Amino acid sequence: MNDLNLRFYVDFIERASPRRVLDFGCGDATLVAALRDRGIDAFGADVFAHGLVSLPTARTLVRSGFVRVIENDDRLPFVNASFDLIVSHMVFEHVADLQKVARELARVLAPDGMMYHQFATRDQWREGHVGVPFAHRVPETLREPYLRVMHRVGLGTHRETSSSREWARRQALYLREHCFYRTRAEVRALFEPAFEVREEESDYVRYRASGLARCALQYGGGDRVAELLFRRVGLIAFRMTPTAQPARA
Repeated sequence: MNDLNLRFYVDFIERASPRRVLDFGCGDATLVAALRDRGIDAFGADVFAHGLVSLPTARTLVRSGFVRVIENDDRLPFVNASFDLIVSHMVFEHVADLQKVARELARVLAPDGMMYHQFATRDQWREGHVGVPFAHRVPETLREPYLRVMHRVGLGTHRETSSSREWARRQALYLREHCFYRTRAEVRALFEPAFEVREEESDYVRYRASGLARCALQYGGGDRVAELLFRRVGLIAFRMTPTAQPARA
C-alpha cells in the first residue's frame, strides 16, 4: 500500500471509530502497524502468497498474533462477529473464490458492523497491475503478444531491464495465475442480499485531489462525474452493511 492510500485508510478508519478492525489481505501489514500505533485494535489476515511474511513489520505482527495467515481453505482465523469494521485495498481481484470469501467476511463481521473495500474490476479501461490499457480484457491467447507491443511503445509497470518478450511473458503469467477479474455488477451480486452495498468513491477521489480540484468536487457538483470516470481508470469502492444478521458457520 503506497503512502497516499495508507493515509486515506488511516483517516477513514479513525473517522469510523471502530472497536476492532480487520485489514483483509493486509499484505506487508503497514496499515495494521499504523493503526495499532494510534491505539486502534487492528488485526490483519493474508495468504502471504508472495512471501510477504518475511518482511519485518509483517513478521513481527504475525508473531504477536495481530496478523494471521489464511490457510488453503480460505477460512478466516477469527471467531464469529469479531470485527465491527473490515477493510481491504486491491484484494478482491486476487481472490479466486470470492463467494466463499464473502461468506467468511460476513461471518466475522458484527451484525451492526460495516465493510469498506476498494478493488479493481473488469469494467476498467486500464489494468493497474501491469499498467496497460485493457490487458485484463484481451483473450489469453492474444495477451502476451499484445503486452509485448505495449511494452515496445513504452507502456507497462515494473519494466526494469527486461526485454519486451520476457516482460510480456512474465506479466501475462501474473494475470493468468493471480488476477480474477469480475464486473462491478458481479461483485455486487456476490454480497447481496446479505449486505446493503453502496458504491462510494467520492471520499477517496476528494482525498486524492488537492486545492481547487477538491473544492470543485465538493462544492461544484463534480462528484458524480469524477466517480464515474474514476471507476474506469482507477478502482471501485464498496461500502457494505449487513441487511440482517448473517448466518453463522
